[in-house]
Amino acid sequence: VIAPIHGDPHGLVISCGIAPRYSDIDAGAMAAASIDEAVRNAVCVGLDVDKMAGLDNFCWPDPIESVKTPDGRFKLAQLVRANRELERVCRAYRLPCVSGKDSMKNDYGTGEHKISIPPTLLFSLFGDHPDVRKSATSDFKFAGEKIYLVGSSKQELGASELAYMMVESGRAAGIGGQVPQLPHPEQNLATYRALSTSIRAGWVRTAHDCSEGGLAIALAEMCIGGRIGAAVDIDGSGEGDVWGRLWGESLGRFVVAVSPQHEAAFLAAMKGHPTTVLGEVVADNNLVITDGDDALVSMDVDTMAAVWKGTLDLTGGVV
Repeated sequence: VIAPIHGDPHGLVISCGIAPRYSDIDAGAMAAASIDEAVRNAVCVGLDVDKMAGLDNFCWPDPIESVKTPDGRFKLAQLVRANRELERVCRAYRLPCVSGKDSMKNDYGTGEHKISIPPTLLFSLFGDHPDVRKSATSDFKFAGEKIYLVGSSKQELGASELAYMMVESGRAAGIGGQVPQLPHPEQNLATYRALSTSIRAGWVRTAHDCSEGGLAIALAEMCIGGRIGAAVDIDGSGEGDVWGRLWGESLGRFVVAVSPQHEAAFLAAMKGHPTTVLGEVVADNNLVITDGDDALVSMDVDTMAAVWKGTLDLTGGVV
């Protein structure tokens, strides 16, 4: 979120969403997830959901059947499915697509050595923020703040980060399962409006969307950002099993932290929308996640930060 005019707090929100792995199961679900992620990223800072617009950027393998592309009809069908979901979700969110970019020949080589990118929609969004001074950020801030899940966790692990990790490590045979779905986006919009209004009212100063890696990764990132711990119980956070509630990538979800003095106002604003208390921010340096009486995760924030940073080798191989 930026305030482009010096001295004027009126702001512009810019966000994006992308979920190419879902195309391995359903290109339509990939498109819907990309749009939803872009909207939720913007909601997390306090976007006015009634004043937003989008850009659909298609990055696609060659969808024309030919000797070089014998599966062109399938790739074209994936494109049709993605466009149908683009229309459905954008209409539900009252989100006009005002521009875009199409790149439709993202392939290299021929025959069995041909490499094609996964069918991908990068959805970019921009919208209005009345006052950037009343934006939320994604880091946990103060011990004692209550942590809530907005939305519900389903059994949707298909093509997830966890599924790919299990395959790559040899512990699973495939990435199959239910890919995240968006059956009623119009209902989500009402929830997004309520949450964004709560952020602009100052009742929520911490908000993070759930996307790659699910709830567990969102919580870890929030702890890393604030260098502070959290105690969380995922019991009652959705219909999925432990794996689904912890690592599933169901759409329409946020993790928020609310200070005690604003908790009553926040809950009143979110009445009628799926909102579940998960736990609270704690003063120590550990993220602890349980499922009722069952311990699931216990890790100190410094270790998580080191692991997170360690995935990017910025040395160029030079010690």
